Amino acid sequence: MPDDLAKDVRATAAAASDLGSGYHDELAASLVDKVEAELSRRREPAVPTYRPPTPARSAADGPAVAVAIISLVMAIPLTAIAAVGAHTGLLGMLLIWIGIIGVNVAFAWGRRRD
Repeated sequence: MPDDLAKDVRATAAAASDLGSGYHDELAASLVDKVEAELSRRREPAVPTYRPPTPARSAADGPAVAVAIISLVMAIPLTAIAAVGAHTGLLGMLLIWIGIIGVNVAFAWGRRRD
């Protein structure tokens, strides 16, 4: 029995002995209402918390990860070569990165159409 309900029962019993027999019906009705409220509260199922489904990783994600990794692996040495080169410099780095970004965008765009 919960503490609140136990306190209500003790208080109702004390009130019944203090007030006399003239209030027994009202006290009993009040106690029955409290017990019924507790029982209905216990019967009500708890509201489940909503968790949005997590998207399952599929095998189709593999090529996208591979293209991203290969792009970064290739970008590092190509950027270094372009930056060190006497004739290319900043323009060479920009062309390399535009090409890498273009490959990744084309790959992602092609996957969306499928």
